[in-house]
Amino acid sequence: MNETPTISVIITFWNRERYLAESIESVVAQPMPLDLVLVDDGSTDASAEAARRFSPPARLVQQDHRGAAGAYNTGLEHTTGTLVAFCDSDDLWTRDKLDIQLAALERDPRLDCVFGHAEEFLSPELDPAAVRTRPLRGVVPAVIPSAALIRRPMLDAVGPFDEQLRNGAWVDWYARARVHGLNECIPPEVLVRRRIHERNNFAAQEDAARGYLRALRPLVRKQRES
Repeated sequence: MNETPTISVIITFWNRERYLAESIESVVAQPMPLDLVLVDDGSTDASAEAARRFSPPARLVQQDHRGAAGAYNTGLEHTTGTLVAFCDSDDLWTRDKLDIQLAALERDPRLDCVFGHAEEFLSPELDPAAVRTRPLRGVVPAVIPSAALIRRPMLDAVGPFDEQLRNGAWVDWYARARVHGLNECIPPEVLVRRRIHERNNFAAQEDAARGYLRALRPLVRKQRES
């Protein structure tokens, strides 16, 4: 890269007062200046108050509840960076996340997106014996929003997140990006700690898996036709 890229980070949240501050702290701990956009998607708890502790320099944007896709789209409308990252409001970044991803982009300027590996952890307030969730995974490749660092031209080319999807808006966007020719890589380091708690999609929403499958259909269809 000929010049230092500017990095925008989007954290969207809806009623996440328990975890939000810790997630934001893991982002602001990155050793470089960031354009941080916090999108309150109509929270009715104390999430906005937690977010205001970081604003400024973060920018807090509040809106009526539109769902994850609508919150992502609002965040993108307010970003200024040449690179864009996301952090879910219950996940944690490792301190060297962006350093590792920037190094990958430096090595290969053709890359549109760098992901990473994630390690799941059970939220400390929960009793493992009482939580209805699948067993925790170990360290796994993570093609998820919290692990992504994306060049802005690819985001613009693929277009906004589909607000008609209750679940799977990220999977739908990623499927469209793959069809668009997304050039990506996944470094071996753990860059995200993914919190498992009682309100995760697969723990609280029985139809979440069906939503993800619907979002993947265009990619599967495209691959079969090629």
